[in-house]
Amino acid sequence: MDDETEEDSLYINLSRLRRASVNCIEDMLSDFLKSVRNQKVENYRPTIIEELPQYRSTLNYRKSEVMKLAPDLPKEKLDILQVYR
Repeated sequence: MDDETEEDSLYINLSRLRRASVNCIEDMLSDFLKSVRNQKVENYRPTIIEELPQYRSTLNYRKSEVMKLAPDLPKEKLDILQVYR
């Protein structure tokens, strides 16, 4: 095996290890993460409904995308992030 192939193989293995680790951590913390993510959606709901109504459908049809947003985004950043999703 040449160096480039070995390096590529190592990278793929590290990538798989990271993905498996993240999945395992997600499983272990699933109840906590679900609660935090749902709270995030509820925190953004008033802003979306009252100030960014163009994204109301996002709450219904792409709630998982809202769950991925960072907590405590100001309205301006929330608007920009929704536009580019």
